[in-house]
Amino acid sequence: MAHPIKELKINKHGNYLYATLDGVDFVVAGVMFNEKSGQKNNYSASVKLKFIIQSTIIKNVNGMSIPTLRANSIIVSIPTTDDKIPAVVQKYNSMIGQDLFIDYNLTDGHKVSIQDEKEILEIK
Repeated sequence: MAHPIKELKINKHGNYLYATLDGVDFVVAGVMFNEKSGQKNNYSASVKLKFIIQSTIIKNVNGMSIPTLRANSIIVSIPTTDDKIPAVVQKYNSMIGQDLFIDYNLTDGHKVSIQDEKEILEIK
């Protein structure tokens, strides 16, 4: 059962994710080896926060409008080190089921895709 969503007041432009934390995962640092090229690639440790965003959409079939629930998963990666993984995972495991507000920065020139232009709101 969904819990009530707290209203937020935002006073600066930015990129935000406001959602319920659904799961936590992690990756330890390691080396990936490409057998074809023989190339080795190092990757860093990280903790993954998993969110499932649900929204009702209307699809049309043979002229009939049918509402359906769409669920999109979003994964937020937090860089860390192997020795810090247990503490970071424990911290976020205790927050599963809670709403989190994440203010994040995109890299310069980052391309963002949206699902539906109707989701673009003009604020007056």
